[in-house]
Amino acid sequence: MACRYGVGTPEFSPPDTTMTATMTTKRSKYDPLATSRLTRWLVLRDMFHNVVDSTELTPGTDLRTAFATGLAALERAGWHNEGASGGMVFVRRGAERRLLAIHEHDPHEPVPAGHGAPAGRCLTCE
Repeated sequence: MACRYGVGTPEFSPPDTTMTATMTTKRSKYDPLATSRLTRWLVLRDMFHNVVDSTELTPGTDLRTAFATGLAALERAGWHNEGASGGMVFVRRGAERRLLAIHEHDPHEPVPAGHGAPAGRCLTCE
């Protein structure tokens, strides 16, 4: 009896690789910590998306240094880094958890459509 996928049978032939050889997964070239000509914000949020603290970063600021400095300040205050990914990192101290991130939008303005939970509302608690 033939295998479902034809493997191990005389009629099996390797897949056609002419198209797959030219198709690759596109990796984003976006670097959230690259120096920007626009204003950015270093924002610390709680898990309900409320702004706990924010620092406006003027155009041309070294975002890697600003992010590292902000994270180091949190670690000195007893927060534990859960591992940075791009321009964001979760930190934890006891039962509290927060998110430190570089943002393109002013955190004190309304959240743009499609960007996380609206401030002050937990979507799973309603």
